[in-house]
Amino acid sequence: MTNTCTIAGCGKRHLAKGYCAKHYRRFKLYGHAEGGTAFRGGKAKDFFEMAVIYGGDDCLLWPFALNSDGYALGGWGGAVYKVHRLVCEAANGPPPTPDHEAAHSCGKRSCVSPRHLRWATHAENMADTKIHGTAPSGERSARAKLNWELVRAMRDLHANGYTKTQISKTFGYHFNTVSHVIDRTRWIE
Repeated sequence: MTNTCTIAGCGKRHLAKGYCAKHYRRFKLYGHAEGGTAFRGGKAKDFFEMAVIYGGDDCLLWPFALNSDGYALGGWGGAVYKVHRLVCEAANGPPPTPDHEAAHSCGKRSCVSPRHLRWATHAENMADTKIHGTAPSGERSARAKLNWELVRAMRDLHANGYTKTQISKTFGYHFNTVSHVIDRTRWIE
């Protein structure tokens, strides 16, 4: 016997947390399974209001909808917003310029702790990613052609007497790519 969704009258097969796929998706997106925007009421609105006045030093991770990049999402007035930006504005006032971003001092994208949020330029925010170790470099880069296994194999071959040209032909990568790996101008450990 399979479990069914706990929403009255649904009757569809249970997926997670007592909900079917449709109601579970709504629960994750809006904070409740019946649908609607996250801040219209319910748990997400309560959590947001608590986050704005939170005085702790620890991260306060948003337990509801996250976008594909891991940032907290919430709906307000029919629009969807990044929650950390709303909390940053509530805690620090409006951004100094329209180009300023809400930056996390903790490096955790789903954190909505007011003490971890500040206004920063895009350059400052990107510099933070290097400090936090969350910069998209190496295998995490969308433009990555290699992985650490290949990098180590190329370096091992070079250490054993293979030329950069031979390694380039062996692996099928451009000479410049191999040269950057061997010379450690890219893929720095």
